[in-house]
Amino acid sequence: MKSFILALILPATTAALAGGVDQYNIVWDSPSKDAHGSMPLGNGDIGLNAWIEPSGDLIFYISKTDAWDDNGRLLKVGKVRVTLSPAPPVAPFRQELSLQDASMNVRYGDGTALRLWVDANHPVIHVDVTGNHTATAAIELWRTEKYTLPSIECSDVNTGRNVPTVVEPDTILAGQTGRIGWYHRNVKSVGPKEHAEVQGMVGYRREDPLLHRTFGAIITAPDAKRIDDSHLQSQRGFEICVLTRHPATTEQWLADIEQLIGKSDFDAHKNWWASFWNRSWIRATGAKTDRAAGASDDAVYVSQMFALQRFVTACAGRGQYPIKFNGSLFTVPAAGGPGDGDYRLWGPGYWWQNTRLPYIS
Repeated sequence: MKSFILALILPATTAALAGGVDQYNIVWDSPSKDAHGSMPLGNGDIGLNAWIEPSGDLIFYISKTDAWDDNGRLLKVGKVRVTLSPAPPVAPFRQELSLQDASMNVRYGDGTALRLWVDANHPVIHVDVTGNHTATAAIELWRTEKYTLPSIECSDVNTGRNVPTVVEPDTILAGQTGRIGWYHRNVKSVGPKEHAEVQGMVGYRREDPLLHRTFGAIITAPDAKRIDDSHLQSQRGFEICVLTRHPATTEQWLADIEQLIGKSDFDAHKNWWASFWNRSWIRATGAKTDRAAGASDDAVYVSQMFALQRFVTACAGRGQYPIKFNGSLFTVPAAGGPGDGDYRLWGPGYWWQNTRLPYIS
């Protein structure tokens, strides 16, 4: 019979928790094959699925809580690849999810380091590079042309109507100076009218929640060298501003996203996360026990899982909409599922009995 000592500390002080959450960090000693080996990051509104390929490239999907397309589907904003040249060796290799400051830290065999983080106070992603390498950021989109989904997802607004779901393409910004970027703008709205008819609210006037919703990102760098519309080089790393505006023209969205460039501060970002972790915590302690994976402390393991769940919730729970029950912001491509990272088996809907579950703890 195992015995745990459960400590509930509230309120907390910075001194009391110093170093406490770091013991729950996740460390990997090898790269990942694909997105199924990704680490989650976020700032409450923007989420990332990030991983290092065996080639040494950093890849991450970008999600946002308000990136709704014209079919009411919560899309990924996009995907970015960062390649270092010359390619650093991936052995030895260390990749650590730092909970204390919500960053992913990578160290390659030659000492080259990458740090990936999403500013807790601004909708901006940062890739910091330390080492004698040239970094190239590449936009990798999959919504490149209009296409029809081969199947209807559960809770799709068209369920039962036998109407196909037509996905519109993204647009890459052309001819930018010292930066690259892309956006998705809803040119139609599918669903609100039908919902109003079903709910007997045809006469209720309201703004269409989908039409002309515009979301996307711009990649910049202090020493940026634009290669083409999809590739940008830097010696120091990149700043990726992510924004949704509704309703908005492309010009309005672009003017607003430009205001975000250069606004981030890592110290302020760290302070937000320090405040979050020091707000309260639950820490279980107990005697070490033998487990199938080797000697470890079951109580510490439970505490780690609790801290990681708090982290994932904090990464996705401060946006304009509730946490999405079917994967939150951290879905990845599913075998046989159309639409790359946009696929969700249970579709775009919010089901209350499921939406409550991420918040239950």
